[in-house]
Amino acid sequence: MKTSDDFEVLRTIIENAKGGIVTTEQLLHEAEVREMPFEFADLLTYWKKRQLYVSQVEQTTDGYRPTIRCTWTTQYQQNYFGFSPDLGAFEINENTTNPINALLDASMALESAAVCITAHPSGKEFAVGTLNGTIVICSIEQGKIIQTMKANQSRVWALAYSPTENILVSGHQNGELVKWNRKGNLLAKVTTDDWVRSIDFSPDGKQFLTSHRLKDHTKANIYSWDIESFTSISPFIHVSETAWCLRYLKDGNGFVSGGSDCKVTVWSFENKEILWSKKKHTGTIVTLAVHPFGGIVASGAWTGAVKLWDLENGTDVRSIEAHSARVYGIAFSPSGRILATGGKESTICLWQLPECAIISRFIGHSGWVRGLQFFDENTLASIGSEGMCKIWRLSHSLPVTIQFQTYKSSQEVLNEFRRPLDSDDEQP
Repeated sequence: MKTSDDFEVLRTIIENAKGGIVTTEQLLHEAEVREMPFEFADLLTYWKKRQLYVSQVEQTTDGYRPTIRCTWTTQYQQNYFGFSPDLGAFEINENTTNPINALLDASMALESAAVCITAHPSGKEFAVGTLNGTIVICSIEQGKIIQTMKANQSRVWALAYSPTENILVSGHQNGELVKWNRKGNLLAKVTTDDWVRSIDFSPDGKQFLTSHRLKDHTKANIYSWDIESFTSISPFIHVSETAWCLRYLKDGNGFVSGGSDCKVTVWSFENKEILWSKKKHTGTIVTLAVHPFGGIVASGAWTGAVKLWDLENGTDVRSIEAHSARVYGIAFSPSGRILATGGKESTICLWQLPECAIISRFIGHSGWVRGLQFFDENTLASIGSEGMCKIWRLSHSLPVTIQFQTYKSSQEVLNEFRRPLDSDDEQP
Protein backbone atom coordinates (compact mmCIF):
# COMPACT_ATOMS: atom_id res chain seq x y z
CA MET A 1 0.00 0.00 0.00
CA LYS A 2 1.41 3.42 -0.96
CA THR A 3 1.62 6.29 1.48
CA SER A 4 -0.54 9.39 1.32
CA ASP A 5 2.56 11.38 0.31
CA ASP A 6 3.02 9.12 -2.69
CA PHE A 7 -0.57 9.73 -3.76
CA GLU A 8 -0.12 13.50 -3.45
CA VAL A 9 2.72 13.27 -5.96
CA LEU A 10 0.45 11.25 -8.24
CA ARG A 11 -2.29 13.84 -7.85
CA THR A 12 0.13 16.64 -8.76
CA ILE A 13 1.20 14.80 -11.92
CA ILE A 14 -2.40 14.45 -13.06
CA GLU A 15 -3.60 17.92 -12.15
CA ASN A 16 -0.63 19.57 -13.86
CA ALA A 17 -1.36 17.71 -17.09
CA LYS A 18 -3.42 19.28 -19.88
CA GLY A 19 -7.08 19.20 -18.88
CA GLY A 20 -6.19 17.33 -15.70
CA ILE A 21 -6.21 14.04 -17.63
CA VAL A 22 -3.33 11.53 -18.01
CA THR A 23 -3.06 8.18 -19.79
CA THR A 24 -1.97 5.08 -17.88
CA GLU A 25 1.28 4.95 -19.86
CA GLN A 26 2.07 8.61 -19.13
CA LEU A 27 1.24 8.25 -15.47
CA LEU A 28 3.44 5.20 -14.93
CA HIS A 29 6.26 6.80 -16.93
CA GLU A 30 6.17 9.99 -14.85
CA ALA A 31 6.17 7.93 -11.66
CA GLU A 32 9.17 5.95 -12.92
CA VAL A 33 11.08 9.16 -13.72
CA ARG A 34 10.53 10.17 -10.11
CA GLU A 35 11.70 6.72 -9.00
CA MET A 36 8.31 5.98 -7.50
CA PRO A 37 7.43 2.28 -7.97
CA PHE A 38 3.79 2.76 -8.96
CA GLU A 39 2.15 -0.13 -10.78
CA PHE A 40 -1.22 -0.49 -12.48
CA ALA A 41 -2.53 -2.40 -9.45
CA ASP A 42 -1.80 0.65 -7.27
CA LEU A 43 -3.91 2.82 -9.59
CA LEU A 44 -6.78 0.36 -9.25
CA THR A 45 -6.49 0.67 -5.47
CA TYR A 46 -6.71 4.46 -5.63
CA TRP A 47 -9.74 4.16 -7.95
CA LYS A 48 -11.51 1.89 -5.46
CA LYS A 49 -10.62 4.33 -2.68
CA ARG A 50 -12.50 6.96 -4.76
CA GLN A 51 -9.41 9.10 -5.24
CA LEU A 52 -9.21 8.64 -9.04
CA TYR A 53 -11.72 8.48 -11.91
CA VAL A 54 -11.29 6.68 -15.23
CA SER A 55 -12.49 6.96 -18.82
CA GLN A 56 -12.95 3.25 -19.49
CA VAL A 57 -13.98 0.17 -17.53
CA GLU A 58 -14.15 -3.48 -18.52
CA GLN A 59 -16.05 -6.47 -17.19
CA THR A 60 -14.05 -9.17 -15.38
CA THR A 61 -14.96 -12.18 -13.27
CA ASP A 62 -14.60 -9.93 -10.22
CA GLY A 63 -16.84 -7.18 -11.55
CA TYR A 64 -15.83 -4.01 -13.40
CA ARG A 65 -12.39 -2.42 -13.33
CA PRO A 66 -10.47 0.24 -15.29
CA THR A 67 -8.81 -0.85 -18.54
CA ILE A 68 -5.06 -0.51 -19.11
CA ARG A 69 -5.89 1.89 -21.99
CA CYS A 70 -7.95 4.32 -19.90
CA THR A 71 -7.14 7.88 -18.91
CA TRP A 72 -7.18 9.10 -15.30
CA THR A 73 -8.37 12.25 -13.54
CA THR A 74 -8.81 13.41 -9.94
CA GLN A 75 -11.83 15.62 -10.71
CA TYR A 76 -15.40 14.83 -11.74
CA GLN A 77 -15.56 14.80 -15.54
CA GLN A 78 -18.43 13.92 -17.82
CA ASN A 79 -18.34 10.29 -19.04
CA TYR A 80 -15.73 9.30 -16.42
CA PHE A 81 -16.30 6.41 -14.06
CA GLY A 82 -15.92 6.44 -10.31
CA PHE A 83 -16.27 3.56 -7.86
CA SER A 84 -18.81 2.73 -5.18
CA PRO A 85 -19.00 -0.44 -3.06
CA ASP A 86 -22.74 -0.58 -3.84
CA LEU A 87 -22.71 0.21 -7.54
CA GLY A 88 -19.26 -0.88 -8.65
CA ALA A 89 -18.45 1.46 -11.54
CA PHE A 90 -20.73 4.43 -12.14
CA GLU A 91 -20.52 7.29 -14.59
CA ILE A 92 -19.98 10.85 -13.40
CA ASN A 93 -22.05 13.49 -15.17
CA GLU A 94 -21.50 17.23 -15.23
CA ASN A 95 -25.14 18.00 -14.33
CA THR A 96 -25.17 15.66 -11.31
CA THR A 97 -24.23 17.24 -8.00
CA ASN A 98 -23.84 13.86 -6.33
CA PRO A 99 -22.39 11.16 -8.63
CA ILE A 100 -24.03 8.32 -6.69
CA ASN A 101 -27.75 8.87 -6.97
CA ALA A 102 -28.85 5.24 -6.74
CA LEU A 103 -27.97 2.95 -3.86
CA LEU A 104 -28.25 -0.83 -3.94
CA ASP A 105 -30.84 -1.89 -1.36
CA ALA A 106 -31.11 -5.63 -2.10
CA SER A 107 -29.63 -8.20 -4.46
CA MET A 108 -31.24 -11.59 -5.10
CA ALA A 109 -29.77 -14.55 -6.98
CA LEU A 110 -32.16 -16.39 -9.32
CA GLU A 111 -31.99 -19.98 -10.56
CA SER A 112 -31.11 -18.84 -14.09
CA ALA A 113 -30.97 -15.76 -16.29
CA ALA A 114 -33.76 -13.23 -15.77
CA VAL A 115 -35.88 -12.46 -18.82
CA CYS A 116 -38.90 -10.32 -17.79
CA ILE A 117 -40.36 -8.44 -14.82
CA THR A 118 -43.79 -7.17 -13.76
CA ALA A 119 -45.00 -5.33 -10.64
CA HIS A 120 -47.93 -6.42 -8.48
CA PRO A 121 -50.60 -3.66 -8.29
CA SER A 122 -50.04 -3.39 -4.51
CA GLY A 123 -46.52 -2.12 -5.21
CA LYS A 124 -45.15 -4.47 -2.55
CA GLU A 125 -43.84 -7.28 -4.73
CA PHE A 126 -42.93 -8.21 -8.28
CA ALA A 127 -42.59 -11.30 -10.46
CA VAL A 128 -39.56 -12.26 -12.55
CA GLY A 129 -39.56 -14.77 -15.41
CA THR A 130 -36.42 -16.78 -16.04
CA LEU A 131 -34.64 -18.75 -18.74
CA ASN A 132 -35.42 -22.16 -17.20
CA GLY A 133 -39.18 -21.54 -16.91
CA THR A 134 -39.25 -20.57 -13.23
CA ILE A 135 -41.33 -17.60 -12.04
CA VAL A 136 -39.90 -15.92 -8.96
CA ILE A 137 -41.93 -13.62 -6.67
CA CYS A 138 -39.84 -11.02 -4.82
CA SER A 139 -40.78 -8.73 -1.93
CA ILE A 140 -39.90 -5.06 -2.25
CA GLU A 141 -40.12 -4.48 1.50
CA GLN A 142 -38.10 -7.55 2.53
CA GLY A 143 -35.72 -7.50 -0.43
CA LYS A 144 -35.88 -11.28 -0.85
CA ILE A 145 -37.52 -14.08 -2.83
CA ILE A 146 -40.79 -15.16 -1.21
CA GLN A 147 -42.16 -17.69 -3.71
CA THR A 148 -41.33 -19.66 -6.85
CA MET A 149 -43.53 -21.56 -9.30
CA LYS A 150 -43.07 -23.40 -12.58
CA ALA A 151 -45.52 -24.55 -15.25
CA ASN A 152 -43.01 -26.03 -17.72
CA GLN A 153 -39.34 -25.93 -18.75
CA SER A 154 -39.91 -23.29 -21.44
CA ARG A 155 -38.42 -19.81 -21.05
CA VAL A 156 -40.77 -17.24 -19.49
CA TRP A 157 -40.69 -14.39 -22.00
CA ALA A 158 -43.59 -12.32 -20.67
CA LEU A 159 -45.41 -11.66 -17.40
CA ALA A 160 -48.29 -9.38 -16.39
CA TYR A 161 -50.37 -8.91 -13.23
CA SER A 162 -54.03 -8.00 -13.47
CA PRO A 163 -54.47 -4.46 -12.06
CA THR A 164 -57.71 -5.43 -10.28
CA GLU A 165 -57.24 -9.04 -9.13
CA ASN A 166 -54.50 -11.25 -7.72
CA ILE A 167 -54.03 -12.88 -11.12
CA LEU A 168 -50.71 -13.34 -12.93
CA VAL A 169 -50.40 -14.42 -16.58
CA SER A 170 -47.15 -15.85 -17.94
CA GLY A 171 -46.19 -16.32 -21.61
CA HIS A 172 -43.63 -18.90 -22.69
CA GLN A 173 -41.34 -19.56 -25.62
CA ASN A 174 -43.24 -22.79 -26.43
CA GLY A 175 -46.39 -20.72 -27.00
CA GLU A 176 -48.11 -21.52 -23.71
CA LEU A 177 -50.10 -18.95 -21.75
CA VAL A 178 -50.58 -19.75 -18.07
CA LYS A 179 -52.96 -18.16 -15.55
CA TRP A 180 -51.90 -18.14 -11.87
CA ASN A 181 -53.52 -16.99 -8.62
CA ARG A 182 -51.78 -15.15 -5.77
CA LYS A 183 -50.90 -18.42 -4.02
CA GLY A 184 -49.05 -19.69 -7.08
CA ASN A 185 -51.74 -22.17 -8.13
CA LEU A 186 -52.11 -22.83 -11.85
CA LEU A 187 -55.68 -21.87 -12.81
CA ALA A 188 -55.67 -22.32 -16.59
CA LYS A 189 -53.38 -23.02 -19.52
CA VAL A 190 -53.74 -22.53 -23.27
CA THR A 191 -51.31 -23.10 -26.16
CA THR A 192 -50.95 -20.43 -28.86
CA ASP A 193 -49.40 -20.78 -32.33
CA ASP A 194 -45.90 -19.57 -31.39
CA TRP A 195 -43.54 -17.88 -28.93
CA VAL A 196 -45.26 -15.37 -26.59
CA ARG A 197 -43.18 -12.19 -26.52
CA SER A 198 -45.26 -9.66 -24.56
CA ILE A 199 -48.36 -9.45 -22.32
CA ASP A 200 -50.26 -6.43 -21.01
CA PHE A 201 -53.56 -6.01 -19.15
CA SER A 202 -56.33 -3.54 -19.95
CA PRO A 203 -56.82 -0.79 -17.32
CA ASP A 204 -60.04 -2.46 -16.07
CA GLY A 205 -58.33 -5.86 -15.76
CA LYS A 206 -60.99 -7.71 -17.77
CA GLN A 207 -58.85 -8.35 -20.84
CA PHE A 208 -55.22 -8.69 -21.80
CA LEU A 209 -53.13 -8.56 -24.98
CA THR A 210 -50.38 -10.89 -26.17
CA SER A 211 -47.83 -10.51 -28.96
CA HIS A 212 -46.06 -13.38 -30.70
CA ARG A 213 -43.37 -14.46 -33.09
CA LEU A 214 -44.95 -16.07 -36.15
CA LYS A 215 -43.28 -17.57 -39.19
CA ASP A 216 -46.55 -17.48 -41.18
CA HIS A 217 -47.17 -13.82 -42.08
CA THR A 218 -50.82 -14.52 -42.99
CA LYS A 219 -51.65 -15.28 -39.35
CA ALA A 220 -52.29 -12.84 -36.55
CA ASN A 221 -49.44 -12.20 -34.14
CA ILE A 222 -51.33 -10.04 -31.63
CA TYR A 223 -54.39 -11.29 -29.73
CA SER A 224 -56.78 -9.90 -27.14
CA TRP A 225 -58.02 -12.30 -24.44
CA ASP A 226 -60.77 -12.51 -21.86
CA ILE A 227 -59.18 -13.10 -18.46
CA GLU A 228 -62.21 -14.87 -16.95
CA SER A 229 -62.69 -17.52 -19.66
CA PHE A 230 -59.02 -17.40 -20.72
CA THR A 231 -60.02 -17.51 -24.37
CA SER A 232 -59.04 -15.38 -27.35
CA ILE A 233 -61.41 -12.55 -28.32
CA SER A 234 -59.87 -10.88 -31.34
CA PRO A 235 -56.76 -11.22 -33.55
CA PHE A 236 -54.63 -8.40 -34.96
CA ILE A 237 -52.17 -8.84 -37.82
CA HIS A 238 -48.97 -6.89 -37.21
CA VAL A 239 -46.85 -6.15 -40.27
CA SER A 240 -43.65 -7.61 -38.83
CA GLU A 241 -42.64 -11.23 -38.33
CA THR A 242 -42.29 -10.69 -34.60
CA ALA A 243 -44.38 -8.28 -32.53
CA TRP A 244 -41.82 -7.96 -29.75
CA CYS A 245 -43.72 -5.65 -27.42
CA LEU A 246 -47.10 -4.01 -26.80
CA ARG A 247 -48.79 -1.80 -24.22
CA TYR A 248 -52.37 -0.68 -23.63
CA LEU A 249 -53.06 3.03 -23.91
CA LYS A 250 -54.15 4.68 -20.66
CA ASP A 251 -57.79 5.07 -21.75
CA GLY A 252 -58.00 1.38 -22.70
CA ASN A 253 -59.36 2.23 -26.16
CA GLY A 254 -56.27 1.09 -28.01
CA PHE A 255 -52.70 -0.11 -27.74
CA VAL A 256 -49.21 0.48 -29.09
CA SER A 257 -46.92 -2.19 -30.53
CA GLY A 258 -43.39 -2.53 -31.82
CA GLY A 259 -41.42 -5.24 -33.54
CA SER A 260 -38.93 -6.40 -36.13
CA ASP A 261 -40.31 -3.95 -38.72
CA CYS A 262 -38.69 -1.15 -36.64
CA LYS A 263 -42.06 0.65 -36.48
CA VAL A 264 -44.06 1.98 -33.55
CA THR A 265 -47.75 1.35 -34.34
CA VAL A 266 -50.79 2.70 -32.49
CA TRP A 267 -54.03 0.75 -32.80
CA SER A 268 -57.67 1.54 -32.02
CA PHE A 269 -59.89 -1.32 -30.86
CA GLU A 270 -62.71 0.18 -32.92
CA ASN A 271 -62.67 -1.77 -36.21
CA LYS A 272 -59.10 -2.91 -35.32
CA GLU A 273 -57.89 0.26 -37.04
CA ILE A 274 -54.26 1.46 -37.17
CA LEU A 275 -54.20 5.14 -36.17
CA TRP A 276 -50.58 5.66 -37.14
CA SER A 277 -47.42 3.65 -37.78
CA LYS A 278 -43.98 5.30 -37.94
CA LYS A 279 -40.51 3.97 -38.69
CA LYS A 280 -37.77 6.12 -37.16
CA HIS A 281 -35.77 3.36 -35.44
CA THR A 282 -33.14 1.56 -37.51
CA GLY A 283 -33.27 -1.63 -35.44
CA THR A 284 -35.87 -4.01 -34.01
CA ILE A 285 -38.03 -2.43 -31.29
CA VAL A 286 -37.98 -4.72 -28.24
CA THR A 287 -39.49 -2.68 -25.40
CA LEU A 288 -42.19 -0.05 -24.85
CA ALA A 289 -43.45 2.01 -21.91
CA VAL A 290 -46.49 4.30 -21.87
CA HIS A 291 -46.18 7.47 -19.78
CA PRO A 292 -48.13 7.09 -16.48
CA PHE A 293 -50.25 10.13 -17.38
CA GLY A 294 -50.60 9.19 -21.06
CA GLY A 295 -49.79 11.25 -24.13
CA ILE A 296 -46.29 9.82 -24.64
CA VAL A 297 -44.86 6.35 -25.28
CA ALA A 298 -41.16 5.44 -25.08
CA SER A 299 -39.61 2.79 -27.33
CA GLY A 300 -36.24 1.03 -27.07
CA ALA A 301 -34.42 -0.73 -29.90
CA TRP A 302 -31.57 -3.13 -30.59
CA THR A 303 -29.43 -0.21 -31.74
CA GLY A 304 -29.37 1.28 -28.22
CA ALA A 305 -31.64 4.17 -29.23
CA VAL A 306 -34.65 5.30 -27.19
CA LYS A 307 -37.41 7.44 -28.72
CA LEU A 308 -40.38 9.19 -27.14
CA TRP A 309 -43.47 9.53 -29.31
CA ASP A 310 -46.50 11.84 -29.32
CA LEU A 311 -49.37 9.34 -29.15
CA GLU A 312 -51.81 11.70 -30.86
CA ASN A 313 -49.89 12.33 -34.08
CA GLY A 314 -46.92 9.92 -34.14
CA THR A 315 -44.21 12.59 -33.92
CA ASP A 316 -40.97 11.40 -32.34
CA VAL A 317 -40.61 14.28 -29.87
CA ARG A 318 -37.36 13.08 -28.25
CA SER A 319 -34.54 10.79 -29.33
CA ILE A 320 -31.80 9.52 -27.02
CA GLU A 321 -28.68 7.53 -27.89
CA ALA A 322 -29.12 5.84 -24.54
CA HIS A 323 -26.94 2.75 -24.80
CA SER A 324 -24.20 1.28 -26.98
CA ALA A 325 -26.21 -1.91 -27.57
CA ARG A 326 -29.73 -3.33 -27.21
CA VAL A 327 -32.20 -1.59 -24.90
CA TYR A 328 -34.21 -4.25 -23.07
CA GLY A 329 -35.36 -2.32 -20.01
CA ILE A 330 -37.41 0.88 -20.05
CA ALA A 331 -39.68 2.37 -17.35
CA PHE A 332 -41.26 5.68 -16.32
CA SER A 333 -41.30 6.74 -12.66
CA PRO A 334 -44.79 7.31 -11.15
CA SER A 335 -44.42 11.10 -11.47
CA GLY A 336 -43.56 10.73 -15.16
CA ARG A 337 -40.46 12.88 -14.60
CA ILE A 338 -37.80 10.13 -14.75
CA LEU A 339 -37.22 7.60 -17.51
CA ALA A 340 -35.04 4.60 -16.64
CA THR A 341 -33.36 2.60 -19.41
CA GLY A 342 -31.22 -0.53 -19.29
CA GLY A 343 -28.92 -1.91 -21.96
CA LYS A 344 -27.00 -4.94 -23.12
CA GLU A 345 -23.75 -3.29 -21.96
CA SER A 346 -24.96 -3.68 -18.32
CA THR A 347 -25.67 -0.01 -17.61
CA ILE A 348 -28.78 1.58 -16.12
CA CYS A 349 -29.53 5.19 -17.05
CA LEU A 350 -31.87 7.70 -15.41
CA TRP A 351 -33.10 10.54 -17.64
CA GLN A 352 -34.87 13.71 -16.53
CA LEU A 353 -38.05 14.49 -18.49
CA PRO A 354 -39.08 16.25 -20.64
CA GLU A 355 -35.51 17.38 -21.48
CA CYS A 356 -34.11 13.84 -21.50
CA ALA A 357 -31.03 15.12 -19.68
CA ILE A 358 -28.92 12.39 -18.10
CA ILE A 359 -29.27 12.20 -14.32
CA SER A 360 -27.20 9.10 -13.74
CA ARG A 361 -25.56 6.23 -15.58
CA PHE A 362 -24.21 3.29 -13.62
CA ILE A 363 -23.27 -0.34 -14.15
CA GLY A 364 -25.94 -2.27 -12.28
CA HIS A 365 -25.36 -5.83 -13.51
CA SER A 366 -22.60 -8.06 -14.82
CA GLY A 367 -24.91 -9.20 -17.64
CA TRP A 368 -27.50 -7.56 -19.87
CA VAL A 369 -30.11 -5.43 -18.12
CA ARG A 370 -33.22 -7.35 -19.16
CA GLY A 371 -35.93 -5.33 -17.41
CA LEU A 372 -36.71 -2.36 -15.15
CA GLN A 373 -39.68 -1.52 -12.94
CA PHE A 374 -40.40 1.54 -10.77
CA PHE A 375 -42.44 1.08 -7.56
CA ASP A 376 -42.38 4.65 -6.31
CA GLU A 377 -40.39 7.74 -7.19
CA ASN A 378 -37.34 6.47 -5.30
CA THR A 379 -37.51 2.68 -5.75
CA LEU A 380 -36.42 0.84 -8.90
CA ALA A 381 -36.01 -2.90 -9.53
CA SER A 382 -33.74 -4.29 -12.25
CA ILE A 383 -33.09 -7.79 -13.59
CA GLY A 384 -30.02 -9.09 -15.41
CA SER A 385 -29.09 -11.92 -17.75
CA GLU A 386 -26.45 -13.02 -15.21
CA GLY A 387 -29.33 -14.21 -13.01
CA MET A 388 -29.51 -11.36 -10.51
CA CYS A 389 -32.44 -9.21 -9.43
CA LYS A 390 -31.66 -5.90 -7.69
CA ILE A 391 -33.60 -3.20 -5.84
CA TRP A 392 -32.26 0.36 -5.96
CA ARG A 393 -33.14 3.37 -3.81
CA LEU A 394 -32.67 6.74 -5.48
CA SER A 395 -30.97 9.32 -3.29
CA HIS A 396 -33.29 11.77 -1.52
CA SER A 397 -30.55 14.39 -1.32
CA LEU A 398 -30.40 15.15 -5.03
CA PRO A 399 -32.06 18.46 -5.96
CA VAL A 400 -33.01 16.98 -9.33
CA THR A 401 -35.12 14.37 -7.51
CA ILE A 402 -36.87 16.43 -4.88
CA GLN A 403 -37.84 19.23 -7.30
CA PHE A 404 -39.91 16.97 -9.57
CA GLN A 405 -43.58 17.93 -9.80
CA THR A 406 -46.13 15.31 -10.84
CA TYR A 407 -48.00 15.84 -14.09
CA LYS A 408 -51.74 16.50 -13.87
CA SER A 409 -52.97 15.21 -17.24
CA SER A 410 -51.95 13.72 -20.57
CA GLN A 411 -52.44 17.14 -22.18
CA GLU A 412 -49.90 18.68 -19.81
CA VAL A 413 -47.47 15.91 -20.76
CA LEU A 414 -48.01 16.58 -24.46
CA ASN A 415 -47.68 20.34 -24.04
CA GLU A 416 -44.28 19.94 -22.36
CA PHE A 417 -42.92 17.48 -24.89
CA ARG A 418 -44.21 19.47 -27.86
CA ARG A 419 -42.38 22.57 -26.67
CA PRO A 420 -39.03 22.91 -28.49
CA LEU A 421 -35.95 22.36 -26.36
CA ASP A 422 -34.02 25.47 -25.43
CA SER A 423 -30.43 25.67 -26.58
CA ASP A 424 -29.32 25.07 -23.00
CA ASP A 425 -31.42 21.89 -22.87
CA GLU A 426 -30.10 20.08 -25.93
CA GLN A 427 -30.36 16.33 -25.76
CA PRO A 428 -27.20 14.31 -25.28
